[in-house]
Amino acid sequence: MIEFGLSKAHNLALASLPGFTLPGDLSPSTHYWEEDIIDPPIEMVKGKITVPTLPGIGFSLNNRRIEEVCMHTEIIV
Repeated sequence: MIEFGLSKAHNLALASLPGFTLPGDLSPSTHYWEEDIIDPPIEMVKGKITVPTLPGIGFSLNNRRIEEVCMHTEIIV
C-alpha cells in the first residue's frame, strides 16, 4: 500500500493497541519515499518497527519536506 508516513503512523498506533490482532501492512518510510513527510521516519530493523513513545501518534510533520513537494495551497476562511 503506497501511503505517506502520516497515515502509516496512525496505522502503527492502531496496530499497537492491546488486543489488536490483525494490523494493516506496515513498511518503513524509505520503502516508497526518498524522504517522508514525517519526522522521525518510520524505520524497520530486523522486520520490526518500534512504536514511538512521543505524545499523540509519536511523529511530527516534516514541514520543510511538505513545502518541497506541495504543488498547491489554499487558505479557507
